[in-house]
This record gives sequence, structure tokens and C-alpha cells, in this order.
Amino acid sequence: MKYFDPIVTERYAQALFEVARRQGKLQVICDAINSLHGLESLSNKLSVFLDSPQISTEDKLALFEKSMRGRVDDLLVDFMDLLLRKQRIDHLRPIFKRYDVLVQEDQGLHAGTVNTAVPLDDAQKATLKESLERYMGKRLVVKWKVDPAVVGGVRFKSGDLLLDDTVQGKLQKLRERLEERLKQ
Repeated sequence: MKYFDPIVTERYAQALFEVARRQGKLQVICDAINSLHGLESLSNKLSVFLDSPQISTEDKLALFEKSMRGRVDDLLVDFMDLLLRKQRIDHLRPIFKRYDVLVQEDQGLHAGTVNTAVPLDDAQKATLKESLERYMGKRLVVKWKVDPAVVGGVRFKSGDLLLDDTVQGKLQKLRERLEERLKQ
């Protein structure tokens, strides 16, 4: 797995966020980033191209400029151009992820992930989301995941907070307590 310097990621994401906010383009940039992510096969090919040491930075810039200018907001093109020039383009995905979090926080939203063993219907999702928002005192953007390893119950993670009310989690805690007692 590739290592991404969190300081670099934070600085560039924060810079993009500040400029986009100053220009009133927070959502425009979010939409452009999401459209780039939506083109995953293009995104993968672009990553291979941009990471290639055989292609000069000037050639990368020229091709990138030609293919993106006019299709994506100029601010984002200029930002990606800067990343290419500073040889930080490999940080693009983590920077985009962090930018998305900054925009959500700016809008008073906080991201969280709910894991369940089985899919929840819309009514169950709404009830659970409402309960979690009440518990946290924040508006949430929830990513729903189905994980059969959970066995039953719900696991919620948001930032450093982990609420684990799953069979898997309870079994793990029971195992840890038993191991502690056996050591005594």
C-alpha cells in the first residue's frame, strides 16, 4: 500500500478548500471531483499516466491541460496542474477525500459509516440515522455497508468515535475478558 504524507494531504486539501470557498465554488469543486471519481476506469488510466516516470512533467502537463480544460472547473484544473508541478499528484485521491470532509464539516455535516450484517430498508436507515444524530448532536452523512462478519447488530464509526453493538464486537469483548481471567 502506498504511503501518503498526511501533512501534505492536509495542506493541499485545506488550500483547495480555502480558495474554493473564497471563490464560492465549494460545491462546484465537489461535483467536479465526484465526476472524476465516477470515471473510475479513466481515473485509473490517468493515475498510471501521471505516475509514469518515463513521461516528462511538461508532457503530462500538456496532455492533462488539453484533456481537462473546459471539461472540469478551471480552479480544479489549476490545482491539479500545481500538484503535477510540485510532484504531489500521487496525493490526489487522499487530498480529494480530505477536501470532501472539509466541505461536509463546513456545512455542519459529519461523515460516518454504519456496518450491518444485512441490508436495512429505508425506514430502518432513517430511524437509525435519526438516533445517531441525536446521540452525536450533529447532522450526519452516513455511508451504509453490509458486512456479514458483523453477524448481527450495528457498528457505527465517525472520526475517532466507534459505537459497536454487534454480535462480533460482543464476542470479541467476551473473548478478551475470558483471556484476562485465565491469565490471573
